[in-house]
Amino acid sequence: MSKRDPMDKGYNIALHGIRNKKGSAEVAIEIMKKGLVLAPGANSIRSTTVQLGDQYRNVFFNEDLEYYLKNYRFGIESEGYNVIVKTPTVIKNSKGDALYLGDPYTGIHDKDFASGGLQYETTSILDIACANMEKIPPEFIYGYTKPNPSNDEVEIIKNENFYQQLLKNNPEKMDELFDVIKDCLRTTCYRY
Repeated sequence: MSKRDPMDKGYNIALHGIRNKKGSAEVAIEIMKKGLVLAPGANSIRSTTVQLGDQYRNVFFNEDLEYYLKNYRFGIESEGYNVIVKTPTVIKNSKGDALYLGDPYTGIHDKDFASGGLQYETTSILDIACANMEKIPPEFIYGYTKPNPSNDEVEIIKNENFYQQLLKNNPEKMDELFDVIKDCLRTTCYRY
């Protein structure tokens, strides 16, 4: 068994509830393809998502996470469609170079947000990159929950372009994501 890198905190899971006139399923599919656009004027993914926790600190990750995701409802108006955002604290390219992204939910205090409650201060490299991209990249969208009103069952539809799949199946695409995030730390990047 290899020793875990102390910088690697595994991954973080957050949700974004979909309430859209266009149709929740269509919006979820579009988000998996194009990414989750941050709230207007936002500089943190916290303004767009609700954190559930990370792999090492949240009890739900030690229990049945899939059951929890299927039964979570974000707000009274939610149709049950939630986009699942799963972000790593460290990503690697095919050469083995590592980029520490951090945890965008660490250190949340009252001082970390403005009076409106939506304008959070950035706290991680991931926040900076996403703010510059103005979205959470599609590779960090794990999937979405899809309710079935006829039997109250909820299914998790997984994103086949999720970064863990890319590591195995498409290292060139993973290298591209790695380079874009690295670029976004230096300058504003709108090309992704």
